[in-house]
Amino acid sequence: HDLGNPPFGHSGEKAISTFFSEGKGQALQQQVEAEGGRWTDFTCFEGNANAVRLLMHQFKGRRKGGFALTYSTLASIVKYPYSSELSGGKNKFGFFASEEDDYRIIADELGIPCLGEDPVCYTRHPLVYLVEAADDICYQIMDIEDAHKLHLISTEKAKELFLNFFEGERRQRRINN
Repeated sequence: HDLGNPPFGHSGEKAISTFFSEGKGQALQQQVEAEGGRWTDFTCFEGNANAVRLLMHQFKGRRKGGFALTYSTLASIVKYPYSSELSGGKNKFGFFASEEDDYRIIADELGIPCLGEDPVCYTRHPLVYLVEAADDICYQIMDIEDAHKLHLISTEKAKELFLNFFEGERRQRRINN
C-alpha cells in the first residue's frame, strides 16, 4: 500500500503539498479546477491515495484497467475511504477525485457501507486491517535491520528483538534452531 508514497515518505508528501499550497504550484489551481480536479488533492497530497491512482490508472501504452487487480485487493489498500474534501485538511484520504467514481463502484460491488449522509465516505474494507498489521510488522522488522546495519545495535540485540515477536514454545523453538 506504500506504492504511492513519494521519496522521503511523509516529508515528501509535505513537500508536494507545500509546492501547491505555498509555492509555484499555486499558479495551477484554476487549471486543475477547470479540468474537474480537486485542489485539495494537491494541497493535501496523500501517498495512499496516489497508490490507488497508480494501481487503477491506465497509463499510456498499458492495458485497460491498470494492474487489473481485484476489487478486494484495491479496497484493502484504501486505509482512509473518503475524499480529500472530507479529510478536514489532515492529509489523510483514500483516493483522488480522478478515482472517486471507480472507488464508488468498488464499494458498491463489495457492499462497503457509506458512513453518514456523504456518498463518498465509506467504512473500511475488512482486509484493510490485515494490510495495516502487516505494514506495522514490516516496519518494525526493517527498523531492527536498519539499526543493526548501522551498528546501532549488536547482532545479539537484533536477535533478541526479533525473538520478541514469538511467545512460549514457538520462541523456544527459534532459540534452539
